[in-house]
Amino acid sequence: MSEAGGNTIYVRSHDGARIYYYAHLQKYAPGLHEGMKVTRGQSLGAVGSTGNADSSAPHLHFALHRMNPGERWYEGTPVNPYALLAGP
Repeated sequence: MSEAGGNTIYVRSHDGARIYYYAHLQKYAPGLHEGMKVTRGQSLGAVGSTGNADSSAPHLHFALHRMNPGERWYEGTPVNPYALLAGP
């Protein structure tokens, strides 16, 4: 658990090119553990207000990072995910 993000999850894409970051979670999905493979649509946790989030405004902090070979899970270059989330 990182203090600022509270309960966090980092998911590395299958090809290692991206990291998906989820923060301020209230709780993790049952059975979720470090190193496991996750699938599209799988529940990872519940929206919350942990870490430095305002307790009166539960939300999900989502970030996407492009990864270069050799970079660690907490590194990478931030990418604006809007185009990926907005759809055509």
